[in-house]
Amino acid sequence: MYYNNKYLNGEAGKSIGCGTLQSDIHLLNDFQNVTKNEIQSYSFYQKLSELTMNNKFKRILLNIQKDEVKHIHWANMILVKLGENKPNVPMEEIPKDFETGIKKAIHDKLETILYYRAIANRATNLNIFIYFMHMAHEEHRHKSCLEYMLYELKTNI
Repeated sequence: MYYNNKYLNGEAGKSIGCGTLQSDIHLLNDFQNVTKNEIQSYSFYQKLSELTMNNKFKRILLNIQKDEVKHIHWANMILVKLGENKPNVPMEEIPKDFETGIKKAIHDKLETILYYRAIANRATNLNIFIYFMHMAHEEHRHKSCLEYMLYELKTNI
């Protein structure tokens, strides 16, 4: 079962699995944006973990960071195979307090989930499709962890 609707639109010749990595060159800007976003996210979670004294929250943020490293690796691997370099990454502003940072992170995760699913659905290469659906799934799990932390903050005050 494929998670995209290209079969329904009569575009079976362009369907998932039929394309090479080069056939997804139209996604190059997306791959570069993903690399930038994931590097920024890694730094964001590092700073966010420094804003809390709660060890359980620090562990959760560390686990999210580990996934972000994996996402950076996947995006970079795709860029290298397409003959591109890692993009320059401007640093993002970090919130001054933990709760504001968690709320921003949840909002960012919602956007990221949709973005990664959109990339997957525009992919013609099966591996690209799988990478981005997997990353969207992990981002959804991260969002749930962040929502848990926000809930804990609200109920333990």
